[in-house]
Amino acid sequence: MPSVKQFAGYLVAGAVVSGFFVDPAQAQDRTGFSMGRLAPIPLQTRADGSPSFVFQQTGAQTTQFKAYLDGFLFCANITNPDSTPSTTNLKLVPAHEDQSFEPAHPWLFPDVVDIATFSYSGGRLSIPESVFGPTLACRSTDATGQVPSATSEGIFDNAFESTTATNFAHLINWKAPRGFDWSAPDWSQVPTDACAPTVDQPAAIVEDSACVAVTGIRRDDSGNLVRSASMWTTTDGVSLTYLFRVEARLGPQTTGQQTVFQIPTAADTGTTGAGYATVSLREAFENGDDDLKPGVGYLAKTGQYCLLTELPTVLNSSVCANAPTHDSLPLPASFTLGQPPIYPGVNQAFYVVVTRPIKGTHGNTQTPVVGVAALLEPAVASEGGDKFVGDDIVFGFMPTSAGFPWMRR
Repeated sequence: MPSVKQFAGYLVAGAVVSGFFVDPAQAQDRTGFSMGRLAPIPLQTRADGSPSFVFQQTGAQTTQFKAYLDGFLFCANITNPDSTPSTTNLKLVPAHEDQSFEPAHPWLFPDVVDIATFSYSGGRLSIPESVFGPTLACRSTDATGQVPSATSEGIFDNAFESTTATNFAHLINWKAPRGFDWSAPDWSQVPTDACAPTVDQPAAIVEDSACVAVTGIRRDDSGNLVRSASMWTTTDGVSLTYLFRVEARLGPQTTGQQTVFQIPTAADTGTTGAGYATVSLREAFENGDDDLKPGVGYLAKTGQYCLLTELPTVLNSSVCANAPTHDSLPLPASFTLGQPPIYPGVNQAFYVVVTRPIKGTHGNTQTPVVGVAALLEPAVASEGGDKFVGDDIVFGFMPTSAGFPWMRR
């Protein structure tokens, strides 16, 4: 079998090798996987001892590499006329196992192309930003939903706050007032608008070019709309329904601008240039339809989603009954910012409701069952769009859960 270095060279040259794998348990450096500016993610040691990193031939000149990560990686190929995918024969398939169960529960993630090459050395798989094609956008968290930096530049703060306070500061673009306690948060004080700061609720990081966010939102016991750390979820024993809020703005951040709730225009590949931007939503979830472990995971690949402009009073599997629905296999949705009537500088928001059949069980309230990411097209992001990245991913848990352990301390 050729060395990893040799194999990487063969890929660039166009050759394909089937069944090649790297077992991180035998590697000295478990930092594992790094991709552009994203924080490194450890390769995950598989519960059954199987390889954590597998290459597989998928066609005469095409290869995919599947990497099991001790964290969550959301990627998308976001295209417009100026950014069609590069011609590459390499596909990345992120993977993850929830090993709090026996057997471990597999997750399903969207796969991507537009990666020219990679390198492997000392147990680390690296995909530098320099080899990203023009369509590739990615966001990640560690296995507990934490991001080490809230900024797209990867600037790490050195605060003396608690882990809970630091993580919430990375999750919500807001200058919490003096005396606000994240260990016992009053969510009615936390802004629900992620892209429309006000004088009373100022943003911690000014997003002066573009803003995208996907956040938790729900009604409290009094029926009031409040921000939340995770998705609003409910189950009837047959299906799981989950709701999250999407916001986006193209143009400068100004205080006091009005949030417009409107169903977005589907991504229009005929619009491009400074006045337009494309945002893609990508979903990953605990997969009960995995080919190798059918019925082990919690959710089915099938399902549907709808878009709403008003938060429902009660969340259940009938919420989408009066709205157009779309198949969700898993959620692929893209929309265009900036075209009329959504002009630059206006904050646009809407709600997404997804319902999936239940295939297995999930008795752990500390691990998620679904995650969603909002990704901005790379050309706009590279010009300073979406500076605050901590609100680009939101997770959903079982209805009785308070989220990751750091969220409830």
